[in-house]
Amino acid sequence: TQVSAPAALPTGAPVSLVAESVTPPSAVAGIWRRAAATGAWEAGYLRDPQAPVQFTTVNPGDPLLICVDAQARYPVQ
Repeated sequence: TQVSAPAALPTGAPVSLVAESVTPPSAVAGIWRRAAATGAWEAGYLRDPQAPVQFTTVNPGDPLLICVDAQARYPVQ
């Protein structure tokens, strides 16, 4: 689901805070964004802590794609 990072996040917040804002957080398989320069998808959060990610922080309002594998709810902004 395409969302925006919560407006209440501080600048440079860990991507994990976005994952934790999903109910339930365990439903989050990954959080992605499009690289501005190339248009390529970049992973910022993956359930497997050993998996490589391309970014680790987000800013309020950043466009993100949250992938879930169970029914979940994301905060309405």
